[in-house]
Amino acid sequence: MTRVLVLGFSVSAGRRNYVFEAARTMPHDIDLVRTAMGGWMPLHLAHIMEHVLDQSRPDAVVFEVATSGIYVLKEDILTQSLTRLATACLERDIPFSFLNLPRLDLQDGSADTTEWVREAVTDFARACRVPVRNPILIAGDLEDYVHPSETGMVRYARCLTELLEWVPNLSTKHIHDPGPEPFHVGFDMVSALWSGPLRDRPHDRNGFACPVMELPSGDSVEFETRDGTTAVGIGVATNLLAGQLLIEDLESDVRIVLDTYTPHSYYERPLLQFFKGASMRRFRVTQLPDPPTVKLIKGEPDSGARVGSILGLALRTTPPHPESWRALHVPVDIAPETLRSAPPSAMAGSTPNRPAATT
Repeated sequence: MTRVLVLGFSVSAGRRNYVFEAARTMPHDIDLVRTAMGGWMPLHLAHIMEHVLDQSRPDAVVFEVATSGIYVLKEDILTQSLTRLATACLERDIPFSFLNLPRLDLQDGSADTTEWVREAVTDFARACRVPVRNPILIAGDLEDYVHPSETGMVRYARCLTELLEWVPNLSTKHIHDPGPEPFHVGFDMVSALWSGPLRDRPHDRNGFACPVMELPSGDSVEFETRDGTTAVGIGVATNLLAGQLLIEDLESDVRIVLDTYTPHSYYERPLLQFFKGASMRRFRVTQLPDPPTVKLIKGEPDSGARVGSILGLALRTTPPHPESWRALHVPVDIAPETLRSAPPSAMAGSTPNRPAATT
């Protein structure tokens, strides 16, 4: 059985989607699965790529990353993100291809906004010598600016099926290495390592599974990264009880407030938020009690106490590759000098045999 992972964004999400439609007609020896990160972009996906591959363990990957790439307005950032996606696959000897689905909106008033993204992804695919397909947008394919209608879903499924004709010849030996990464990005998950007010529970949606560390209103947790590694963002599960997180750099006076409650928080979904250009080695995260002011696009808000749901840290690394991060639970009314280090068993390591980062 050959396991093929379609890795994309909201277009690949939902209970009915083109991936599930294509799976209905797949040969019996192909197991077609998907991981869909609604609302994400390629630069977010680059951080969790290794986690997704190690969790799904596919034999091949199809990237559907052009639809949200429109929000990445710098081509060099898009290319760096695609390089991380490709490198993560090649490190695991996993061949990959690209399905560049279209979109209709013109966010900056330019008729070629969508096209330059699809062209950039296509150029990257051709440079790597991997299959790429660019379906042409046909009237009636979309129900809004990007998500397919019933007819569009069927046509996208057919395009995916045609793209997968290369699966019988699975191999990475002909794939051209996209080149060295200027730095390595990754994502370390929060695990169930603490007692007391920090409770853990699973998060699993659209093929992405991760433990959740709950942070009640007013509570804090501190993180410290290994040498050569800094945190550039935090992954959370946004939901009806989400709110604002205060991020405090313990080695400078940088303080950042992140809004983890969005118009889409009527259901739980993973969210990766960067530290607004900052990177930190030792920092404190506090769940603020303030109720959200953002209005949901549907559903009713929850007026209960805010509860943060932390999934992990977005990391940026220079060699050597980080072994792990460590965390300390810090009740807000305890002075920093009373902090107690986590026990050795609380060291959350990366994949044991993962290759070192390339520079």
